[in-house]
Amino acid sequence: MAEYLRERYLGQGWTMHAIGAELRTGRRLLPRLMDAAAVPRRRPGGHSPTEYSA
Repeated sequence: MAEYLRERYLGQGWTMHAIGAELRTGRRLLPRLMDAAAVPRRRPGGHSPTEYSA
């Protein structure tokens, strides 16, 4: 699951909404899955995590 989330979100640039729709998960579950997989998140409408400094 972790590799799938990293590939979709970071590798392919999918939105959390698109990933959630594909997995058929609720709005509350996907962020938990992303956190458990240590996937860095973008700001809504923002650039990839490596393109801005926190």
